[in-house]
Amino acid sequence: MVKIISNDSNIVLENKEHKRQLNFEFLRIISMILILLHHYAYHGGLVDIDQIGANKIVGLLINMGGKLGNIIFILISGYFMVDKEFKIKKLLKIIFETIFYSVVILLILLITNNINFSLKTIIKSILPISYIQYGFVTLYVGLYIFSTYINKFINCITREQYKNLLSIGTLTLVILPTIIISGNSFYNVFIYFIHIYLIAGYIRKYNVKIEKRKINKIICITILFMVCCSVGCMYMSQKINIASKGMTYFSKTNSIPIYILGISIFLRFKEIKINRSRLIEILGRTSFSVYLISDNPNFRLIMWNNIFKTQEFFTANTLILILHIIATVSIIYVVCSAIDIIRIHFIEKPIFNISKINTIFEKIDKKFV
Repeated sequence: MVKIISNDSNIVLENKEHKRQLNFEFLRIISMILILLHHYAYHGGLVDIDQIGANKIVGLLINMGGKLGNIIFILISGYFMVDKEFKIKKLLKIIFETIFYSVVILLILLITNNINFSLKTIIKSILPISYIQYGFVTLYVGLYIFSTYINKFINCITREQYKNLLSIGTLTLVILPTIIISGNSFYNVFIYFIHIYLIAGYIRKYNVKIEKRKINKIICITILFMVCCSVGCMYMSQKINIASKGMTYFSKTNSIPIYILGISIFLRFKEIKINRSRLIEILGRTSFSVYLISDNPNFRLIMWNNIFKTQEFFTANTLILILHIIATVSIIYVVCSAIDIIRIHFIEKPIFNISKINTIFEKIDKKFV
């Protein structure tokens, strides 16, 4: 539970007890579903079909979700990390979970002859973060390591300086790269994630709120704009080849529409109150594992093409395609969550609850304070 005490321009956030806020857990679930939908379109190949029509539109629409989900995940993490101290235990849990699924999936694929034996593949699977097997995880780990120093910086600047910093970041990392089609030399994914983290920190520190009606309008207008641009470019591409690039142009992580939509959805969910729900708690807590299992680089194409046979539905009736998308994403989420519950109960908890190990963690944490 978070108590907010306001004293003139200063705001102190006081944590009385550690309690998962279900509005953010629910948002975490939605974000993971958006990412799975994106993977269906991208890795499954739906977004790349040549036939212009309803199925192509469905592919373009669900393809937008991946980058949006990434932004929301960073906003949620930043919101809760900005007033927390670095914990080596949390970092090692993330690393352990990533390596665990990477190695286990590789072993299963080797045993079932679904992957060729290769020393390079084995090394990458044992060191998935170092070899950027999961791009998001590598960036997130880096962000968490730097978070304690980012937080100290946040507490040293004034609100006006903070606003100016965010304005500069928005201009150089979002606005210019979106307008200048050839790219922008200032843009870097890791720096962009830090910028998103800083936005979450500002929202938390100054308890930023936007009127419900206004935020709903922003979300609806932004979604409508993205849909119209993508669908419009799809039909224009039949006559103008360059228009084909516009179908996914506004789906980039740092595009203006995705940027606005991600922050707006986060602010909207920030004000939602949800009563206790064990299901939301479980699905929210296991969302990271859903990503690690479903987007494993050695397994994802096998999953989409061989297990769920996505390509067989590209020319099906649009309703059948949509039902297949819903069923596929639901099954993946539930199965991956069930697997992670077993991992947490029988592997993670016994290891990370050893008192001697926790004593070592505490000593390391003190060096970061």
